[in-house]
Amino acid sequence: MNRTTNVLMVLLALWLSGCVTAPGPDFIKILTIDECAGERQSGSAFNARKSQQLIRHECEQTLMLDSPYRKIENKKFQKNRRLTYSDEQEYFDEQAWSLVIGYIREKYYPAYLSPEKEVVRANRLNEEQKTIKDKSIWRDYQPRLLKVSPYLMNHSELEQAGEAVSSLIYENRENKDLHGSLSVIDVIILKEKQKKDIYLNRY
Repeated sequence: MNRTTNVLMVLLALWLSGCVTAPGPDFIKILTIDECAGERQSGSAFNARKSQQLIRHECEQTLMLDSPYRKIENKKFQKNRRLTYSDEQEYFDEQAWSLVIGYIREKYYPAYLSPEKEVVRANRLNEEQKTIKDKSIWRDYQPRLLKVSPYLMNHSELEQAGEAVSSLIYENRENKDLHGSLSVIDVIILKEKQKKDIYLNRY
């Protein structure tokens, strides 16, 4: 069952029992992100090592391809045929993917810090501006994170990811496990590039 559906069922039961008032969209979104974060962090040793804040930012990304989540705000939400939603995605090794986005970050976004350090940076900037009395100039600083999944990338980002995978496959040609994980990602990238090619999908 979809995590958004789970959240809605729990809230409906509480509402019918009189324990809570009818929840608003923002409240439902927060609970859905909470559930996603819990599942994500407990889902692998790799994600278990990440901070709770980083995991939540990653969930905010991945839930953009979750249809029930998108319908919380927009009941008329319709799937985009160029995107691959969560119920249609193939499995890929997230630790191998982290090497891909690490390669992209170093080559194309050298000013970006590692994901955890970006979270710390955003928190620090948000805290520092609290000394400014004029709240109208406050900004909501967010960590500068690359896409946590190839399914979230646009065509040009997929080009960068394909280049990164090719280089990493060559560099790790003796590592059969990593080679296999990167090869799976390479196939996903190729499929996504075809799906998001505006010339192949004009109509």
